[in-house]
Amino acid sequence: MELCRYRRILSMKSHILIILATISGARRGSLEVTLDSDLCVLRGASAVINCRYSKPFYHAVTGVGWWKQYQLVGYWRPGSLPNFRDYSQRYRYLGDFISDCSLQINDVQHTDAGKYSFSFYTRSEKKSKTSTELYVKELTAAVQSSSVAEGDVIRLTCVSGCPTPVDTVWFKDGQPVSNEVFVARREDTGRYHCAVRGQERVRSAPVAVNVLCSQMLPAVYGIGLALIVALVVALFLFCRWKKRRLHQKVLDESNIIYSNIQRPDSALPDVARHTISSSQSPASMRSEVIYSLVNIKSRDLEGLRQSRCAGLTSHLE
Repeated sequence: MELCRYRRILSMKSHILIILATISGARRGSLEVTLDSDLCVLRGASAVINCRYSKPFYHAVTGVGWWKQYQLVGYWRPGSLPNFRDYSQRYRYLGDFISDCSLQINDVQHTDAGKYSFSFYTRSEKKSKTSTELYVKELTAAVQSSSVAEGDVIRLTCVSGCPTPVDTVWFKDGQPVSNEVFVARREDTGRYHCAVRGQERVRSAPVAVNVLCSQMLPAVYGIGLALIVALVVALFLFCRWKKRRLHQKVLDESNIIYSNIQRPDSALPDVARHTISSSQSPASMRSEVIYSLVNIKSRDLEGLRQSRCAGLTSHLE
């Protein structure tokens, strides 16, 4: 009898410990919000940010919200439609009001890039201490050469800006292309773009491919070479004409300088020095004038003339 009663007491204590541990764990879980790691998404695709949170079992969640940096992009309450901001119609809450808080963003654009965090509301607001950063990249189409001749090989390449590989398909002028590598024909001329298979709205910018007739290709190269030669000849002739103009300008300036040289009997002589033989009489006086300067500024001519006249007068006296 006593043994049975002792077993019942131990069983009750065990249940009490289990309940206390559960409550304690729930309280500790209320401090945790687990977000997905950083996410890279192609422009135009849909992104899903995985999220889990925990709360005390006796606390009811009255609302949840997602934030981009410090701006609320969506707020949801149990049993009601989401309370969206003006521009956030593309945000969809995939979680619940117990533990799942995943968010889906449709038609991702470059403006959606940034850090996202989650918060839920019970008696007070609980916001995640960490955030998930969303990167938005492009799908890029490339061809080996935009102009090819008939018979050449065309190779189409689609490159994703995100590290995760994607399965892509090709289109020419809106029509599917079966092969990424093919022999060029005249009808292959057009605009090509690649897209994610099953998400054709996630597409690259188009690239142009021009297939030239094989007989036209030498003519195109010949015209290009002729244009290059004509440009070189025109540049040479221009440089030669420029050099002649410069030479003619120097000659013109030299002619102007030498035209200012005055002869001995001029009204404004350029006299550097003169000698007069004073051993002869004034009647048989012989004057010898030596000109040695050839360039005198006009403002100095008057002073030279006056000094020359004064010198001659003193010798004659």
